[in-house]
Amino acid sequence: MTTVAATAPRKGSENLGERIKSEDRLPNAIDKCIADGIIKTGAGAATGTALSLVLFKRRFWPITLGVGLGMGMALSNCQNNLND
Repeated sequence: MTTVAATAPRKGSENLGERIKSEDRLPNAIDKCIADGIIKTGAGAATGTALSLVLFKRRFWPITLGVGLGMGMALSNCQNNLND
């Protein structure tokens, strides 16, 4: 009996047969930036809320710190994506 190993697609291989127009690259990058920002900001807010409730006696600064870190990471990723 022979087994066939499934290989994971390489990064960027999903568009091998399809070319992306240059005018579509910027909107796609901005869409990814917005989605990434929402996810990272929400995760930072959730982490900050959990820490605030458990460790810091319901203070507001852990939530603010978590949101700020999430937005900063999203901004950094967005800048890297737009420069590529």
